[in-house]
Amino acid sequence: MRIHRLTNTQSAQAIAGLLKAMPELEYLVNLETGKGLDKSPESAYAALTRGELDTALKIAHADSAVEANVLRLAAASDGASAEIQARALALGPELGLDNDTRWASIGLALRNGQDHTPFLPSEELVPADYTRRLLRFVDRARAGTNIVGAEDELLGLPPLLRGQAYSMATIVLGARAPQQWRNGAKRLLFASERPYFN
Repeated sequence: MRIHRLTNTQSAQAIAGLLKAMPELEYLVNLETGKGLDKSPESAYAALTRGELDTALKIAHADSAVEANVLRLAAASDGASAEIQARALALGPELGLDNDTRWASIGLALRNGQDHTPFLPSEELVPADYTRRLLRFVDRARAGTNIVGAEDELLGLPPLLRGQAYSMATIVLGARAPQQWRNGAKRLLFASERPYFN
């Protein structure tokens, strides 16, 4: 599904087959649209996808775990207020940190000149080589000397981690991030895995 979204080859038949084979995929897709979620705290992700950061946080408030996750993603989003960012940075490395939110938390910490190491995954969760390559990609992107060459660090990474790399770089670079990386993050990652990007 991630590759279909990235290459814009989402035929209805292919998507229907994927959704039928993987019910959890349908849930991820529904998080983006809010379909079937009514007014549950998880419907906050649909608001986040639309860039409605304050609304997303209000909806998520009914469940502290969802709220912490949404707060981490909202804080790293385009247009996040200083207050939202400060609230997320105050969470520390425990609340709302999982494999969906850790990379946005790392990107936010790097952008703000804070220590990102408490957010790094263990080697059991993500191979250390993959983590090093994601961080080198962001470092090379920040240096700005060869942004296209920075993508060499991502060769062979799984689509999910490539999407997280694009997300981190977009968080750190802001308006300087190439549109292709913004699009890559939006297409390779689902609503519960990334901040809002214009």
